Amino acid sequence: MLSASEVKEIQTEYLSFSVHYTEMDGATEWYSVELTPMADRENLSAIIDDINSNNIVTVVNGGVYHSKDCTEHHSGQTPYKKYLDLINPVSFKIAIFDRFTSDDAEIHRPDVFVIQPEISMYNYPYHPHLNWDTTHLNSLCFLDDYQTLPQNNRVGRILSILDYASIWLLRHQIWKIMIKDDECTIEPWIGPSVQANYTDANFIAKDKDEMARDVYFPLIQPKGKCRCGSGNLYEQCCMISDLIKSLNIPPREVQRVMSVYDFQKHWNDNVRKHQVNHKGILRQETSRHTS
Repeated sequence: MLSASEVKEIQTEYLSFSVHYTEMDGATEWYSVELTPMADRENLSAIIDDINSNNIVTVVNGGVYHSKDCTEHHSGQTPYKKYLDLINPVSFKIAIFDRFTSDDAEIHRPDVFVIQPEISMYNYPYHPHLNWDTTHLNSLCFLDDYQTLPQNNRVGRILSILDYASIWLLRHQIWKIMIKDDECTIEPWIGPSVQANYTDANFIAKDKDEMARDVYFPLIQPKGKCRCGSGNLYEQCCMISDLIKSLNIPPREVQRVMSVYDFQKHWNDNVRKHQVNHKGILRQETSRHTS
């Protein structure tokens, strides 16, 4: 658990940072903070260039800024230019659950949830950078290798998580604007890909690993892209074969099951169930903390 001095140290960089106590998935405390990543409109084009090139940007109290140490020449001629004026500052309230302890040999992935305004698979069923597995449903996929987070410095670890979450939120804002443009010809999610979704080599079902199919059926949006990478809708591609495996039904019964089963409702209910569980705890603990 964070000491009072450690909390104050974090609050010098993230003013709204606060600690709450609960018991959830092995975590005894969780943290909340408000982030406003779109803070440097004047240099937004340069920031996008640097994120795309995996260069350093500066994060101050949740705002993402162009680094003063940047040595790149930014011409301002960016394919993202027409979207820049459409991106406005938005404050996000996030919650962090981190089961990490310094004497724990296992590498845990911190859970970062955006609770206001809500960012989830329910609201963004095609989001490329929300986690898909059941334990972390709706948490942000903000880093490809969590071992790079500080392991022996609790304050440094939390500050790194907040920095990465701030950058993720700015990328989300840009993505949200760009996907509305039917004529967009460039990748709407800026920066190197860190997604861990159904196209990830470690997550995709292989013929030799049939059990993995049990994972997909409850999680993939039926009208989203299929896990196999074909580009087809899941319901028109691998959903039937996953259904057979997941529900253990004979092939001859598939058509009958499909005629009476509302797959979209099943998916919506599954996603909402996880959100209610997480957000219920958040509401309860927030009320307890402020009362």
